[in-house]
Amino acid sequence: MVSAHGTGRFNCFAMLLLAGEPMRTHAADLLAEIGSRPVERGASLVCSASPVAGGALLRIAGEEVEAVGRELHHHLNFAATWLGDDPWARKW
Repeated sequence: MVSAHGTGRFNCFAMLLLAGEPMRTHAADLLAEIGSRPVERGASLVCSASPVAGGALLRIAGEEVEAVGRELHHHLNFAATWLGDDPWARKW
């Protein structure tokens, strides 16, 4: 079934902006990791990252919400240390 919004097979989209001095290392790591991934035709999850002033912007498109959530969690796993708790450890 084709969506009227023209998103094709993708049902979930996310953007993550890491900016500012505290995020500098994490943004560099994100750019390096996404840049080293091979492009897979027909992949169910697609990620791209771009440098922005003072950080990086991650864009994710996925067929399944859970896969997009896992990808976000992967890139935000450092936040648990800052927060003193893992926000993905339980559902609300």
